[in-house]
Amino acid sequence: MKRYLILIWIISLTASLLSMQLQVVGEIITWPGCGPCLPARSALLQMYEDTENFGNLIPLIWVGSGNYTSPNTSQRRVLYQLSGIPYARWGGTLAYAGARDDVYEQYVQRYNQIANNPSPIQIALDYEITADGQLMITADVEMIQSITTTDNKIQFVVTYDLEEDMPGERYFANVLRYDADDFPLNTTGQTGRYTKTFDLEPWWNMAKANTVVIIQSFSDDKTIHQAASRRLD
Repeated sequence: MKRYLILIWIISLTASLLSMQLQVVGEIITWPGCGPCLPARSALLQMYEDTENFGNLIPLIWVGSGNYTSPNTSQRRVLYQLSGIPYARWGGTLAYAGARDDVYEQYVQRYNQIANNPSPIQIALDYEITADGQLMITADVEMIQSITTTDNKIQFVVTYDLEEDMPGERYFANVLRYDADDFPLNTTGQTGRYTKTFDLEPWWNMAKANTVVIIQSFSDDKTIHQAASRRLD
């Protein structure tokens, strides 16, 4: 009986590891003064606030110009070969350009296409404010399953809620910090620790900032294998 119970525990643990929940990254590339961009961002915000139905959503808003231009926006445009704004990308693979009347329904459809997918990667995300006043993000990563994509990268992002700074614009998850490193892990059981340090702006309200880590292929179909987010205290 004892051996049977141990076997059941091992099977249960294995099943748990093999079904790590994918966190869905929903990205919008936008531009100040772009009329259709407002309903696109509003649709993403509506989903983000509906945690009961979209609890695995990690939103990113890439701003192409203005006072709060997001770093890496131009590279993101090239990566996704976008053809106009607003442009949304879900999980790195599913695209939607424009913002017609059914933009919310279109976003929900794409979220639901990947929200129940298992992830091959587990990410434990932490951060600290250093003695120098910088933000250091730490990601402990474990490969639950092997991956076959190439040119994989681990990306570090800091978003900031700008609703009060830009009334009506609803830049609630504006990317203000970005950096990336090569991600060499690809085999079940491999682990690694990755860190990145960013300067903080003196005007930031830390309660409005959020740290995000994304592991994504920059070749193939641009698959986001896993992501994690954590709001600053």
